Amino acid sequence: MNEPTDKDRKMDFSGGIAAVMAELCAGLRSMDVRFDILTSCLAAVHERLEQQTTGLDGLEDGDRAMAKCLESLEYILKM
Repeated sequence: MNEPTDKDRKMDFSGGIAAVMAELCAGLRSMDVRFDILTSCLAAVHERLEQQTTGLDGLEDGDRAMAKCLESLEYILKM
């Protein structure tokens, strides 16, 4: 088999982020939270992650950004 290309790896990474965000949004719909604010936050984070994962070097930064995003969402949900 052929080794995955940089483009393949980036697509897999971005697809994983999209899946996590979709599950997170689905879970939040059942909670009593300001969904409009969370949706805006998630959209901004997704855009930022896509900017950071333009090459393989950005994947580690994207991982860190995703972890920071989840920490921020935990904080928002506790408010």
